[in-house]
Amino acid sequence: MVKIWYQSAAEMGKSGKYSEQLQEHFTRVVDPGTEVHLHGVPKGTWMNKLPSELLRYPAVFHAALGPVFIGNAIRAEREGYDAFHIGTYLDAFLPELRSAVDIPVSSHIETSLLVGCSLGQTISVITLNRQILRIIKQSIVRHRLEDRIGPCYPLDPDFTEEQPVAAFEDPKDYVELFMGLARKCVKEGADVIIPMEGILAEVLASQGIGEVDGAVIMDGIGVPVMVAEMNAKMWKRTGTRVGRHWTYERPSDDVLRHYYP
Repeated sequence: MVKIWYQSAAEMGKSGKYSEQLQEHFTRVVDPGTEVHLHGVPKGTWMNKLPSELLRYPAVFHAALGPVFIGNAIRAEREGYDAFHIGTYLDAFLPELRSAVDIPVSSHIETSLLVGCSLGQTISVITLNRQILRIIKQSIVRHRLEDRIGPCYPLDPDFTEEQPVAAFEDPKDYVELFMGLARKCVKEGADVIIPMEGILAEVLASQGIGEVDGAVIMDGIGVPVMVAEMNAKMWKRTGTRVGRHWTYERPSDDVLRHYYP
């Protein structure tokens, strides 16, 4: 059995059908016996605002997500989870998390980009708004994959998270907006299109959308979760671990417990 901690940046109580849809999606793509446990951020994290209103500020990004993500990864390892997955395309604290735990840590953005590289030469990104797109582009540079990236677009410069939550009830207009941009990406050279926002990806997957004009539209939830499952199995069966000499050097247990009791 494989047990995965899936850490979202959403307050699950405010995400409508999103959490329910995610759970159904997990069950659909992972192997029988694999458990994916969904966790959000604490109530009140976003101060009754939309996350993208606050995540544009680096200090808030660190304060809101750092303690939750790092603390929960350490908790997941102590509680016997086999993998920790960053279930947000904001790629929050990936190096820090890998430095803190021995269980495999994966992220939406890294896994989808690496899988995308095996599906086509040029990858396009479509996300909700300009603020999220800016953060995503910064992550792409950190992963040194900018040479594989083609056109990237927001659905609308000022699109909000509330709109795709409502789209679970009536996705038609929302899907048409995405598909229009996806066709534009294909005309501009994209082989693979990744919907890089959790709610956006889930709405598209719920409609069974996986292709446009011969280009791939990636399942932006299913693919990363399946990679997290694969990593857990690989680490268990082969003993493969992250490199500890440079990027992901790990402190001693005594040091970790001083900061994360």
